[in-house]
Amino acid sequence: MPSPQSPTQEDLVDLLSGPDDQKVNVLKEWNQQYRTGSPIVEDKVYDTLFESLPANHPYRSEVGFSVSDSRKISLPIPMYSMDKVKSHDEILKWMKSKNIADHEEVIITPKYDGLSFLYQPSTGNAYTRGNGKEGQFSR
Repeated sequence: MPSPQSPTQEDLVDLLSGPDDQKVNVLKEWNQQYRTGSPIVEDKVYDTLFESLPANHPYRSEVGFSVSDSRKISLPIPMYSMDKVKSHDEILKWMKSKNIADHEEVIITPKYDGLSFLYQPSTGNAYTRGNGKEGQFSR
């Protein structure tokens, strides 16, 4: 099994042709390193391995991070994450996968790594994204 530390080109080829559970384990390791400020692969390498998982793989729908029970709060609105999209049709497909009606208003913004929060000007409350449904509250 290829090591998740400093993968070689050969390691990447092996990973891409390997089992999904191996890919997920490596992706989780890379993600942990990224979140602690010590990324070991470029975003493009992570994305390539991530995108090699089947479209319906459960890991593809995980976003953000788990929030400790003592600080967990339901977000006032969900903060979903999207796969990269290049067309309006892909956005509509994503909305359908999240059971969002065509007539509903959605806010789509550019992706800035490491920065996701929700701010409510009317209350002055702010929330981390957490896992997209539950985050941490801050005032």
